[in-house]
Amino acid sequence: MATRENQMLQIFVALFGVAIVILAVLTYFFFKKWDEEYARANSAQTIASDARSALNATQTEANNYKEAMGFAEGDTKDTVDAEIQKDMERMAAQYALPAEELTYREIVQNLHNALIAAQKSEAEAKQREIEAQNTLATVQTTTAEQIAAFKADFEKLKADNEAQRLAYDQERQRINQEKAQTAQGALTQLAQAETDLKTSADELAKFEKNLNIMTQLNEGLTQKVRDSADESFEVPDGEVIWAVQRTGTVYINLGHADALRPQISFSVYGADDNNAARAEKKGSIEVTKVIDDHMSEARITDDTLSEPILPGDKIYTPVWHPGRKVHFALAGFIDIDDDGTSDRDRVKELIVSNGGVLDEELSVNTRYLIDGGVAELGQNVSEAEQEQTRSYSEMISQANKLGIRRISVSDFLDNVGFTTEARSVQLGTGATADDFPARAPGERRSQLRVPNARKFREREPPPAE
Repeated sequence: MATRENQMLQIFVALFGVAIVILAVLTYFFFKKWDEEYARANSAQTIASDARSALNATQTEANNYKEAMGFAEGDTKDTVDAEIQKDMERMAAQYALPAEELTYREIVQNLHNALIAAQKSEAEAKQREIEAQNTLATVQTTTAEQIAAFKADFEKLKADNEAQRLAYDQERQRINQEKAQTAQGALTQLAQAETDLKTSADELAKFEKNLNIMTQLNEGLTQKVRDSADESFEVPDGEVIWAVQRTGTVYINLGHADALRPQISFSVYGADDNNAARAEKKGSIEVTKVIDDHMSEARITDDTLSEPILPGDKIYTPVWHPGRKVHFALAGFIDIDDDGTSDRDRVKELIVSNGGVLDEELSVNTRYLIDGGVAELGQNVSEAEQEQTRSYSEMISQANKLGIRRISVSDFLDNVGFTTEARSVQLGTGATADDFPARAPGERRSQLRVPNARKFREREPPPAE
């Protein structure tokens, strides 16, 4: 019995030892796994902390960029992108460039350059204005002194004339009282008084004439001073840097940086001509492609074989100038092709398409008044025609007062390099009698210039040297 109990005890001890070993092994593996998971958790926490730090740094940098660009920290990316797109589109319209090609640095640089140029032009204009005002003040002072002297003489002459008239009346009364006794003497004195009165009247008329002459002289001198103070804008806008006569193509030194765009036309003058108002026009070109900041391609729309367009030739248009817009106004009946119908809308399109501004009313900003003139009024004139003539006269008078330069329709078309389109008639069964209007005996129709006519007109030999 004791042996059996010992065996049971040994078995129990053996099982208990095995259980302890198994428990120790499980405990070892459990703590080893716990250490690995704890290390992995610490590593993940470190990575998350680094990510949060990087995110905070990126958000801080983004907020700084927002603040530098004028946005609030709470603005979303969509809001910022929308505002940037609006700015780019607005600046693209200003510089005639695609919005996707603009950057904020280019916009700031262009605005800075335009501001510097405007400040320089303003300073020069102010200096010229001061010089003109000083000259005008000197002329006005001298003229005012002369007019004051003439007025003083005039007043003195009037007073003398009045005194002589009073003396004449008194003398006449005395003569009438003594008429019976001294008739012959009274008549002699009366004749003398009348002679003196006529002499005084002649002198008064002479002084009035002199006063009118001095007044007109003052007005003339004032106008000359104003004319001398006017700034001349008829300077070349650029020049031809290369010409390919075979293809009718030229290249000019204007481009993106000058806000040039296609379809703007220029008149071409000689290389030595620096004043377009006095120079003789050689031909015309039209911009077809803007290549670089200071290079564009253009096609020749008008030239002559005897005097071709060459590198160095100057180009000019009154409608467009680098960095600013020129203001125009229209007066009278505008007809560009002598067909008797108004082409006012066509001229407006030419001004706007070439970068100019059309003023509905004259102001100090208006530079040119395109004068189409008005027809002479006959005997039977309608109220509408009278009103048109009156409005035209008022506009011309206002332009003269504001110092606005008047140019004819033909001069404007020549300077912008415009050529009228030829009228064509489709022959055959579709033609009507209205396509062939009657012409009075001896009447000559205007010869219209056709675009690209240079490809079809007869060539003239160059002049003999």
